[in-house]
Amino acid sequence: IQMLQWCWIQMLRWYRTQVLRWCWIQMLRWYRIQMLRWWLVQMLRWWLIQMLQWCLIQMLQWCWIQMLRWYRTQVLRWCWIQMLRWYRTQVLRWCWIQMLRWYRIQMLRWWLTQIQRWCWIQMQQ
Repeated sequence: IQMLQWCWIQMLRWYRTQVLRWCWIQMLRWYRIQMLRWWLVQMLRWWLIQMLQWCLIQMLQWCWIQMLRWYRTQVLRWCWIQMLRWYRTQVLRWCWIQMLRWYRIQMLRWWLTQIQRWCWIQMQQ
């Protein structure tokens, strides 16, 4: 009986040890899987955040470049218009001056012709 009891106790101890060992292994496996999941989720989150930041930066850069191009185009357009206005004003001014000179010369010729006629007529009398 003593021997049986001792064997029974040994067997129970061994069995308990095996069960505890198996439970411990299962718990460690589960914990390892949970940790791997957690690390994977963290890594994916980090990667997603990095990608979103990169995309946002790219989008902002593109928008900034488009805005600068538009602004440059508008400034160049404004400068071109101002230059054309100035040029048109100068050309019109030059044309006006030329026309006035021509008109003045024509008027002087006409007056000279009138004076010559009058003198001619006076001399004839």
